[in-house]
Amino acid sequence: MIFIRLVDGGKNDDNRFETAFKDVPNDKWSSFSNANELPVKLYNDEDPINVDDQSDIMNNAIILSMSLFYYILTLFFTIIYV
Repeated sequence: MIFIRLVDGGKNDDNRFETAFKDVPNDKWSSFSNANELPVKLYNDEDPINVDDQSDIMNNAIILSMSLFYYILTLFFTIIYV
């Protein structure tokens, strides 16, 4: 499910969302302006994570950690050489 937060003063035009999500079924996305409008539970913890989901989680964690590593490395060299 996709939740779109409506921001005060933002481009909250319904036609804009309809165009952006034209290939996505209407029951798969929703807009909200207040967090109280979101469901209390956003996932189903009774459905166990399958192996493919677990490998995706690990791949995302590796990518995130490598991105952080290169960011810190760049910051380190910037501090030393500038």
